[in-house]
Amino acid sequence: MNLPRRKRNRLADYDYSENGAYFVTICTQNRIRCLSDIRAEGMETVLILSKIGQIVGNYIEEIPRKYPAVSVEKYVIMPNHVHLLVMINRCGGTGDPSPTAETGNDGTGDPSPALGNVIGWFKYQTTMAINEGLRRSPGSFWQRSYYDHVIRDKDDYMVRWNYIDGNPSRWAEDEYNT
Repeated sequence: MNLPRRKRNRLADYDYSENGAYFVTICTQNRIRCLSDIRAEGMETVLILSKIGQIVGNYIEEIPRKYPAVSVEKYVIMPNHVHLLVMINRCGGTGDPSPTAETGNDGTGDPSPALGNVIGWFKYQTTMAINEGLRRSPGSFWQRSYYDHVIRDKDDYMVRWNYIDGNPSRWAEDEYNT
């Protein structure tokens, strides 16, 4: 029996533990809208996190404590997905495209976490906390895998930064709003 092959999500032969910035999108299983609510209030767009969204936000904030060589530069928790702008800067290397990048790292923690390790830890921790906190039966909370984009330069970085900023106001047109 010939089953269809899944499309590879990662760049072939790319080392995802390399110093640099990554734009990451993680979707809930079946794109269930349970992380936040987006409302228009006058001319403003307001994003309100659910209890699950608050748990997710707490674990996003934990990523740099778990992996000191990793920073989450910016993020947004949408109703059924999360966008992260993640920076890996291990041991003071270069290649950091952010406009406010610092060089240097104290070398503590995991010296070279790959992006997949960081996202895997985040998905596991949030799933366990959500299942326990909401007394859900064990099972997947997140969609399999994740989408990533390797940031090429400062202009690319700023495009992703601005995308995250404006994502809530574009929710009605969002490709994940299905």
